[in-house]
This record gives sequence, C-alpha cells and structure tokens, in this order.
Amino acid sequence: MICKTCKRELHQDWVCCPWCSTKNKAEAGTDKTRVYRFYAEQLKQSWGELAPNTVRGYQSPFRRCVDHFGDLPVGGITPAMIKAFLDSLGKTFCKKTVITHRQLISQTMALAILGGDITFNPTDAKYRTAGRPSAQREEAPAKDQKIISEAWNEDMYSRLGFLIKCTGLRKGEALALQFKDIDNARHILHVSKSVYFTGNTPHIKEPKTKAGIRRVVMLDSLSGKFVGNPNDYVFSFDGKTLLRCHQVEKGWQAFCVRHGMAQPRKGHGYVQCSTTFHQLRHSFATNCKEAGIDPRVIQEMMGHSSYAVTDSYTHIRQSMLDEARNRLNEIDRAFWAQQKIQP
Repeated sequence: MICKTCKRELHQDWVCCPWCSTKNKAEAGTDKTRVYRFYAEQLKQSWGELAPNTVRGYQSPFRRCVDHFGDLPVGGITPAMIKAFLDSLGKTFCKKTVITHRQLISQTMALAILGGDITFNPTDAKYRTAGRPSAQREEAPAKDQKIISEAWNEDMYSRLGFLIKCTGLRKGEALALQFKDIDNARHILHVSKSVYFTGNTPHIKEPKTKAGIRRVVMLDSLSGKFVGNPNDYVFSFDGKTLLRCHQVEKGWQAFCVRHGMAQPRKGHGYVQCSTTFHQLRHSFATNCKEAGIDPRVIQEMMGHSSYAVTDSYTHIRQSMLDEARNRLNEIDRAFWAQQKIQP
C-alpha cells in the first residue's frame, strides 16, 4: 500500500502514515478498539479539580490532539505517528508547548490502557521532543520603570503597575488585594488569594501551592499610598466589584499608549505594550538579586516553591557585572601585593 500524500510504502495494517500522518480511511474501520476521541473526552471530564488557569492552558493543545487523532482507533496509533505529529508542531511552537501536547496524548492513551483497548502507551517510546527554544522573558525596560514610578497615581491601572513593580506580585494576586492585606505600619503586604478569569468574568481562588500564601516587604516609596476601607478591594471602582479581564487589559494598554510605552494598532484598538505586568515581576526579582537579598527570602516573596524557579526570573544587569569586576579586582590587587610584585 502506498501513502497518497508522501508516496512512501506502508504496511497493510497501518491506519496512518508514520511520516506525514495522512489518515488511511480505507483501513480506519479494521481496528475494533475505541477511537481516540472517546478517551480524550474522558480525560477532559477529569479536569474538574484542576486550577482554572491550568485548564485554560490545556484547551488549545487538547483541541489540536483531538482534531488530529480523534477518529483513529487507539489500537492503530503508533509511536511513529505521534512523533510525526509532534515534529510538525515543533516547526511552529516552542518545546514546552509540544511537551504539553505529548502529555495530553499520554494521559489519553493511559485511559485507553485502563479501558482494555491497548496494553502499551505509544508515547512511552524514547525519542527527542521537537520544538523551538522558549523565548527568554525579559524584565521591564528601565525607562518604563521610571515612567511607572513617576505616573503611579495617574489612574487605577498605573497604581496596579506601580504596586506590582514594587512587590513582584502576580497580576491576579494584586487584583485580589483588599486594603486589610496592606499593613502600612509594619511595611508588610499579605498575599492569600488570587483572581482568575473565566472568559471575562473574575473569580477569587486560593494559591495553588502553600508558597503562594506569603508576606512581601513594602518599600518606603509604596507605604501609605494604598489606604481604604479594610474590606474593600484595592483595585475596584466601588471597592466591592472585581475588575473584569477586558478592563485590566484595556486600562493598562491605554496607560502605555499615553506614555509612549506602546504602539497603537489600527483596526481593533489593540496595542503591543513594551512592558507587561509579568515583566515588572521579573524586575522586582532582579532588584532583589542585585541588592544581595538572601535567595530564600526572594523565593518567599516571589511565592515560588523552589529557588530554581525564582532564579529564572532574575537577569544580569550591567551594574552587577561592574560590581563583580570591582570585587575581583580587589582580590587580584591583594594577590599581587602579597607577592610583592607588579602585575
């Protein structure tokens, strides 16, 4: 049998070409096992206990996997077919995203094993996962940090950016803050909840790990700037209602446009900001590292379960390199002085 697309020779029992993944519809009915879509839907139904943001991250990869393998019997899906699918994704997506697809396929096939349709998970085959390297996330540009500090009280969204810059909070954690969480007397900010969005609608949730419940120090430049009714939300028009997703996005974009931190795009009013809330979180972590704060304290304030994650948020600045050079020069000069010779 010859593949209609790539013209390679196929075994008669192959449901799909392992090189180009073209489905062989003539053979599709010969395998009596249930189709991939059946077990994929079972997997989706098990997502009820997952965090909403995790589910949202799974939705697009899940749909691509079902679109590709949905009508194929699980007994006819081979490791070569899965690899070909992942390799095709690797031409567009980063490696981390491709791995997410592989994990979803693996979980679906594991359900097929439990269902008695297969005895071997085809994703267990050893091969290198395709995908582009993940882009390095940068901290906020220094000029943008200066603008945010100077115009901090311009509106609600400038105050949101300023608070994240000074505390390193996640956007959802900042949006969930109530005035009672801000201890101006002790210069401490308490984090115990976060906002997530279902479509445009905000909801409150607890952090997904214990590390998310924490205390963060408040800079002198921040203390006293956020005062109000203890039970009111800090970022709200009436203190009682959480901001909706589009309000946060549009509000921040408008602030960025006003201050030259973004370029407006013709058509739908969308703009590309040069600084995001998450970049401001990176800047806070880098400030902590540059200040020589104990890594365990930085990890605590960032809400990370391990410092390996925190370290990926920090960046090497020129000032850090200059400081390293100065310290090494001191050691080098002391060495030559001890030897009583000129370098």
